[in-house]
Amino acid sequence: MYSDKEILQLHEALKKNNFNIDLNEFYLPCILFIILCIAIYYNSFDNMGYACNNILENTFLYVFASLVLFHILTMFFVKHKFIRYMEGLIRTIGSIGFILLFVLLLSGLLYLFLIYQTDIVYSHGLLIILISTFSYLFSYIFILLRINNLYSTVIKSLILGLILVAICFYFKRDIILENLKGEHYSQLLYIVLFVILAHILFYVIYGYNKKERIIYSFIIMVIFVYILLMDTKKILMITEANCNKALNICNKDITNPSCNLLDYPSYPQKSFDIFHDLIILLQETSHIYLANN
Repeated sequence: MYSDKEILQLHEALKKNNFNIDLNEFYLPCILFIILCIAIYYNSFDNMGYACNNILENTFLYVFASLVLFHILTMFFVKHKFIRYMEGLIRTIGSIGFILLFVLLLSGLLYLFLIYQTDIVYSHGLLIILISTFSYLFSYIFILLRINNLYSTVIKSLILGLILVAICFYFKRDIILENLKGEHYSQLLYIVLFVILAHILFYVIYGYNKKERIIYSFIIMVIFVYILLMDTKKILMITEANCNKALNICNKDITNPSCNLLDYPSYPQKSFDIFHDLIILLQETSHIYLANN
C-alpha cells in the first residue's frame, strides 16, 4: 500500500514523461546475463539434458541469471512506459477485478510450470514469462526508488543482509538444517496470508500508516528468510545418485510412481522458488526504505 505522496510522484513521473532509463544502463546487465547463460549451458546440461553434478551451484546460477534478467526487463518496462497499460486495465476492470485476473493468470502459469518440469524448452519459456510478470509488477516500486535515489541503497542493503544470513548458515549449518522442518512451510504460508489480509484491512479502515507498513514488511521479510532457507535445504537434500535415478525414470514416464520430481534436476522450477523468495525480500526492503524516506 502506497502513500499519497508516492502515488503523486508516480503519476507525475508517468504523466510528464520526465523519467527515463539511459540505454547505457542495459549494457553491463546484458553482458552479465550472457556470461551466466554460457556458464549455465556448460555446467547444468549434459548431452542436451539436465546434469546432476553440482546441483546447488547449478540452481544458484539460474537464480543469478533470473535476477539479472529481472533487472533488465524491469528497466525495459519502465523505459517504454508499459506500466501505463496496467493502470488503464485497473481503471477499466477495477482493483478487485485486476487482482482476481492476476491471481488467475499467475495460478495458470504456475500450474503449467509445474507439469512441464521434464520439458526443457517449455520450462525455460515459462520461467522467462514468470520473471517478466514479476518485473512488470515491480516497475511501480522501481520508479519510486529511482525518483528518490534509493534503488542502489536498497540493493546494497539486501545483498548485505543476505551475506549475513549466508554467514550464519555456513557456521551454524547443522543446527539451522535441523530446525528447518517441512511442516512449518504450510504454517508459514497461512501466516503470510493472514498478515497480508490484516494489512489490507488496516489500510481500508485507517488508510496509509508509516509504522504499520514498516512492521508489516519486517514480518514478511523474517518469514521469507526462513522460507528461503527451507527452499535452499530442499536443494541440499538432493543427492547425485537420487537425481540420476529421477532423471532416468521421469524422462521415460513422468506418471511412473517411482518418478520423484523432488529429486529431478528441473533447474528452472527449483531456482524459481529461491528467485521468488528474493524478489519478495527486495520488495519489502524497498517498502521499508520508501516508508522511511
